[in-house]
Amino acid sequence: MPEFQEFFSKNYWKKIEFLIFMPYIYGETIKNRMAMMKSFIISVFLFFASLAWAQIPGKIVGKVTDQSGTPLPGVNIVVEGEPLGASTDTDGFYIILNLSPGRYTLTASYVGYHPMTIKGVEVKPDLTTRVNFVLKEEVMELDKAIVVTAEQPVIQRDATAKVTTLNEEEIRALPVENLQEILSTQSNVSVLTNTPNAKPGYNIRGIDDIRMRGGRNNEVALLIDGVKVSNPIFGGFGTQLGKNAIEQISIEAGGFSAKYGNALSGVINLTTKEGRGRTSGSFRYYTSRPFGMEQLGGAHGVALNRQNFQYTFGGRPSFLKKFSYFIAGEVNTQAGTTLKFDNIVWDDYRQIHFDTDGDGQPDSSLLLPSSREIIDGYLQYGNLDSIQKNLGRNWKLVKGPDGRRINPIDQYKGWKGLGWNNYYNVFSKFSYQLTSNIKIRFSNLFDRRYRQINNFNAWYDYNMPGQNVQILGSNKQTLSVNHALSSRTFYTLRLSRFYESRKIRILRDYSKKFVSKFYRFDPPGGNLKSPEEYIPYRSTKAITDPFETAFY
Repeated sequence: MPEFQEFFSKNYWKKIEFLIFMPYIYGETIKNRMAMMKSFIISVFLFFASLAWAQIPGKIVGKVTDQSGTPLPGVNIVVEGEPLGASTDTDGFYIILNLSPGRYTLTASYVGYHPMTIKGVEVKPDLTTRVNFVLKEEVMELDKAIVVTAEQPVIQRDATAKVTTLNEEEIRALPVENLQEILSTQSNVSVLTNTPNAKPGYNIRGIDDIRMRGGRNNEVALLIDGVKVSNPIFGGFGTQLGKNAIEQISIEAGGFSAKYGNALSGVINLTTKEGRGRTSGSFRYYTSRPFGMEQLGGAHGVALNRQNFQYTFGGRPSFLKKFSYFIAGEVNTQAGTTLKFDNIVWDDYRQIHFDTDGDGQPDSSLLLPSSREIIDGYLQYGNLDSIQKNLGRNWKLVKGPDGRRINPIDQYKGWKGLGWNNYYNVFSKFSYQLTSNIKIRFSNLFDRRYRQINNFNAWYDYNMPGQNVQILGSNKQTLSVNHALSSRTFYTLRLSRFYESRKIRILRDYSKKFVSKFYRFDPPGGNLKSPEEYIPYRSTKAITDPFETAFY
């Protein structure tokens, strides 16, 4: 028992978290339900039998003194807008546990001294923020308390690994629009998603390729509010969360604790926002094509054709001060890939000339089929000579201005948008302060993604109807109960469920891509080919790119 007391006195606090994780459900329905039930029961017993360290909350500690450095006991420290606070002990120390990551305002008050307020105190997940107060004696009555702005420490004393933290203001200031773009601005993080450098097959299957410190994609632990949301098979995010719902991002690269599990290269944890203060909201609309005018958006903006809507709404109702809510959503439509092509196309150079009498001067000519005729004919016949006699040989005679061959299916000039990347997501979080030491939170995240991303292959650049489409979605619910047993001890009980669905298909009719003009997040019913209709890659009926030697 003495060892137990010494542990608490040195560490100030102890937090215990019981985790129940529902088994991941990936893709199609699991047929053997008995096996799933057994695995669930085993996972429940295993997790209840172990103690895990919760990542979400942080804490604030500090000391209150007068101007001479003498500790002040019994000073009240209040977290504005929250039903949390503390009083200093005989040595002037205080501690406030179980704080969600974010920025807070602290006020210290004591009889005979001017109240002091410190704004912008940032709490980070699983770390300690130190805030000290120096109170001035009250010589005359003042109308206002002393207000200062908190400074962030250069070194985080209790961080045992390199931790990079981005708060809401820093995230909002970045010239980026989504989580992948935010991560790409950070050191030690390589975001290869939808780039030619991604792992082969990842782009066309809609798999995120996020790497840290040179490790593989599945070696990075990705969490939202402490719940792992990685794709269980390939790695990368299994869901999508809007930028406007993120309160804080913590990135740990190397040296992190074993508590995360299955993380070899790094840990990325997203902390979501929570309703605070008065009810408020925001609405944002972003477009790369203002009024459809190229003069305002540029050629690339017109090709991208991005339309993005974001909204937030939340706060603490005046009639129910113990309850808070936050809702955020995002709707986006845009081209899947944008590429810039040169101005040399096949149709402008497809007439070739011959010298039949051997005098060195061309005396006959031949007009070869257009790019569209070649694509349609090759898909129908499987060879070039069936489209036009000797086309398999003659196409190599078509040269550009500098003498290089032109790809017969090259039909685009300038910026071109290929495919689409349409998605929406809705996040909500509800919190209730049941008692002064018990807080209940429930959050829900739903997302839908329907997209066609270019495979960075010349044949599919000009023949997108043969490219895969991705229908992705996820659903995540988390119920947590935080119970502070004392000023130095609390535990978190958390029940979470995460479901991810994924379909990779080919459209039967490419002209019917979307359900309707206004709903662009699903294909029309019955317009997806079944896997049984696909032609195996090694089949004699399979079509390969016949123009791999072309330079344009």
